[in-house]
Amino acid sequence: MGAIAGWIVTALKWLMGSATTKVAALGTLTVVLALALTYLTDLLPSWLSAAELTARFSAIPASGHLIYAWNLFQIPQGLALILSALVIRFLIRRLPAVG
Repeated sequence: MGAIAGWIVTALKWLMGSATTKVAALGTLTVVLALALTYLTDLLPSWLSAAELTARFSAIPASGHLIYAWNLFQIPQGLALILSALVIRFLIRRLPAVG
């Protein structure tokens, strides 16, 4: 019985010590990054706005093989996924605990 109690005490010490500190630090960092991203999106150039990009993609003529290939391979969705993945990778590598 003493070994189990020792294990429980050790687990509780770890949980109340380092685990709580790490959760609080990473939670705070997440909130700060979320607030910073909402602020930084306002500073993006106008040609990167969703409305401007949609207008540019709509300017491509609907007839022809190009639009068929774009729809077949879902190029606009793929570009959005790749761009967001690159931004997330950039931000994650800036975290001191991960990078």
